[in-house]
Amino acid sequence: MARYIYLLRHGRPELPAQGACCIGRRSNPPLGEAGRVQAAAWQGCFDWAAQIWCSPLQRSRQTAELLTGKQIQLPVQPGLDEIDVGRWEGLSFAAIRERFPERYAARGLDWSLPPTGGEELSKAADRMQSAMWAMLKNEPGDVAAVGHEGSIRALIWRLQRLNPQEDAMFRQPYGSLTVLKYEYGALTVTAAGKLPEDFPADDEVEEIWDLCGATPQIREHCRAVADECLELREKLKKLQVLIPWQSLRAAALLHDACRLTGREHPELAASILRERGYLKVARMIEGHHDPASCSGTMDGAGVLFLADKRILETTKVTLEERFAASLPKCQTVEAKKKHQERLEAARVIQKRMRVLALV
Repeated sequence: MARYIYLLRHGRPELPAQGACCIGRRSNPPLGEAGRVQAAAWQGCFDWAAQIWCSPLQRSRQTAELLTGKQIQLPVQPGLDEIDVGRWEGLSFAAIRERFPERYAARGLDWSLPPTGGEELSKAADRMQSAMWAMLKNEPGDVAAVGHEGSIRALIWRLQRLNPQEDAMFRQPYGSLTVLKYEYGALTVTAAGKLPEDFPADDEVEEIWDLCGATPQIREHCRAVADECLELREKLKKLQVLIPWQSLRAAALLHDACRLTGREHPELAASILRERGYLKVARMIEGHHDPASCSGTMDGAGVLFLADKRILETTKVTLEERFAASLPKCQTVEAKKKHQERLEAARVIQKRMRVLALV
């Protein structure tokens, strides 16, 4: 069975007055305000993690603390540390060009060359791989960790066998996500540089539909649910409740993509999205059958939950009509209990919106 490593780059740190500069493991600034916002944007996406690994540097530790939104154990993995940039540490890039013109120009032709007196890319890749194996060994399931751009780049260079003289140097924005898949004793990169607001575009939605074997009827149902989500979202805007539309739309279009696989289809669809780095879209999909996931909220998960319960195939119906149609599928006491819980959760969200005169 495949396991995953969710490797986040830390948020933007406090930088010197001159702005952008080269910082490696010898600099240890805290997160700046923008960095704290970038870390908090992932809150809720790592609730499954018993612990989140971080490097010895405080910008990594602070990011891990903020993205959890709570105090949990934060084990330090030294191998996650940033690359040592040698004599370039703390210098502006203008100063680097002036003081080390030959090395700076050479790195423009081959980005695997280390900064003057810095760490070799191959050594950084070695320690990062060792860190991945160590974390996998210490965790029973998937792994969450916060690292640094230079060391993550070294790992991707190794795993994807990039040619630093021909392939563009991979950049990972502050607060972005790389996903690694561990299967059959090997690591592969399934997503890189993903931000929390990212979503699959229409061509990728079609690809996932095909992967899941979604029938034309399922696709039309998903489109109808997306239309209902849009209607509810537009009404919430009147209360200044702003839900990112593209992420919500993608979740609606994919919420039933794996319906033909059986009862666990939300989890299967969500796992496909998580592998591709769309963690917020995955959370909405995973919750559309789970009353506890929305708890009557009017966020993206709550809107999708209600919209799905107001659409019977492609027709808008009442909650009572929708649940009366699906009740015969429940053959056990437990299934009927879950069915009733979903109905009550949908009623709670709908009642809240009616109180606000939105539906």
